[in-house]
Amino acid sequence: MVTDRFIYIGMPKTGSGPLDELLPSIEGLQIIRPIVGHRPYSFSVERCERAGWEVPPALVFVRNPWEWNVASFYFIREMNRKWFCGTWEDFLEYQRYSRHWGLPDLGISGISAVWDYLEAGRATYFGKLENYEDDWVRILGELIPDLVTAEEVRMHVSQPHGRYLPPDGEKLRPYQEFYTPAQRDMVAKLEQDIIERFEYTFDDIGRDYR
Repeated sequence: MVTDRFIYIGMPKTGSGPLDELLPSIEGLQIIRPIVGHRPYSFSVERCERAGWEVPPALVFVRNPWEWNVASFYFIREMNRKWFCGTWEDFLEYQRYSRHWGLPDLGISGISAVWDYLEAGRATYFGKLENYEDDWVRILGELIPDLVTAEEVRMHVSQPHGRYLPPDGEKLRPYQEFYTPAQRDMVAKLEQDIIERFEYTFDDIGRDYR
């Protein structure tokens, strides 16, 4: 999302939905329409320049890669079954294949590949899904303190976001239970940059969606 005060780089499955409702409702915040999500930072910069705006700082949210995989897998199976009907093992194998051949896909090639594709490292402000409410209050409190209050932000972002929904009849369970040791280690290798940058571990508690 491109605004006159900041650029929001929307990483898939990191809880961007509530912002699509909150930000357009903030009086005094100019937003370039149509709102286009999941586009590289350079795309947003070009839109700012065409609008005659000074390019503002960018922000991005990230998520534990092991949990991101589970959320992405279920989302793809639910929304895109026509082109991907594979198993969990197929999903992880496709990540390995697509990363090797440099074939970025926003929903299946892994969070580090998406991070690189979206040029998310060029952001100034970083938040984590695990600290979702507090990080949005902190970041918007620095970027637009004259336009929105902490209470208004919390009202819009306090609900569960990015939840992975298992098929009907399957119990929601911790993301760690999806992985074999070999799969865990494979993801650790593929997502090393994100894991180290944001100090994630496989045993993180994650969000409580109950």
